Amino acid sequence: MKHFVNKYQYGPKEVEESMGAWWLRKYRIPLAALLAMFLVFAVCAAVTGNAVWLVPGLTGIFGFLMFIVRERQAVGREKENIVRTYHMSDPFMRVEIDHEIRTVVSNTRNSIPLAGVEGVIVTKHMIVLQLSHDMSLGLKKDSFERGTAEECLAFMKEQVEKNRKDRKEFSRKKRNKK
Repeated sequence: MKHFVNKYQYGPKEVEESMGAWWLRKYRIPLAALLAMFLVFAVCAAVTGNAVWLVPGLTGIFGFLMFIVRERQAVGREKENIVRTYHMSDPFMRVEIDHEIRTVVSNTRNSIPLAGVEGVIVTKHMIVLQLSHDMSLGLKKDSFERGTAEECLAFMKEQVEKNRKDRKEFSRKKRNKK
């Protein structure tokens, strides 16, 4: 069984990078729709020469700006939650991954089954695990004490694929049962 250990300070920069990546991944389809809406109306305005077409297109721009505001609010809430929970702004985090994911932050311990991993996002400095129930967990690439970022990424991608197949199989069996 593979075993990975990742230790790092979970500070404001890590929160912003991991939460920002998670938000972009989670809302990529609505963001693409807003952008497409703006572009369609902008093209209509250009083709017809009538600027009135830009008015509904501005809704797409306002939606995009609202996304940015909401993402910033979520990052701010996460930072506040960290201070409220751990009584510091950059707690030391230890993550172990083998047959499950175990986290230790200050004196708080949690475990997450590998079946709860739904996706993997890679950023400049982080590997962000998308977990069930709209949660995420960041791993700092340069902070692996056991294993490497590349090995962990490959392992987690395999796990995500396995979990997708398991969920499809479960859904198929559930449908056939009815």
